[in-house]
Amino acid sequence: PLPLHDALPIFAGNVIEEMDFRNEAFNAEMLRYNMRDFPQIEVPEIYESFSTSKVITMSFVDGVKITEVSELADQASGKENLAQIFTEAMIRQVMIDGFFHADPHPGNLLVNLETGQITFLDLGMMGNLSSEQRLILLDLIWSLNDADTEHVANLVLKLAMPTQPIDLVAFNQDVDRMVKRHLVFGRGTPELSIIVEEVFDLMFRYHLRLDQQFTLAFKALMQAEE
Repeated sequence: PLPLHDALPIFAGNVIEEMDFRNEAFNAEMLRYNMRDFPQIEVPEIYESFSTSKVITMSFVDGVKITEVSELADQASGKENLAQIFTEAMIRQVMIDGFFHADPHPGNLLVNLETGQITFLDLGMMGNLSSEQRLILLDLIWSLNDADTEHVANLVLKLAMPTQPIDLVAFNQDVDRMVKRHLVFGRGTPELSIIVEEVFDLMFRYHLRLDQQFTLAFKALMQAEE
């Protein structure tokens, strides 16, 4: 779970923004454009003449939740292919475009059982990362992969704003312990969600306030992995 002091401002801001459907209409058009190179990814078309700030009208979507795809018509393009397409789309959104669906839970992801096409729904909550923020995030993932604990610690400090003085020696030791436990001595492929949750715990203990857009990015990646 996100630290409370990080989650509340994000929740309040998103609720207010999602109450105006004109924002969701724009988000849909933007995501449709960004996903144009992914033929298996669909975003509903918005009918502007039938939409207002209080009503949004979009094209009909036929499909089931992405967690209920056991009956895909073409088994050759079954679950593994579906997972790869979805993962590539989320990486493109977060790491390259910097404009991403911030709530990709199964209820917002429908799969057409005949075509295997994935549709993103409920585009009221979107995240935005600047090019600098994307580079930091990519650098963090690369450093985790290399188990470069010193660089990981420095990047975590770049992600957040301290609200109290930090014991840097203790912080670096805790980061070193976390990285080695999961990435050096851990068994099997580590889960991103577990590592991110530990990073959040570290930030909470050392009074680091995570930037809102990074919070949404981590949330989206954790939901996508799940």
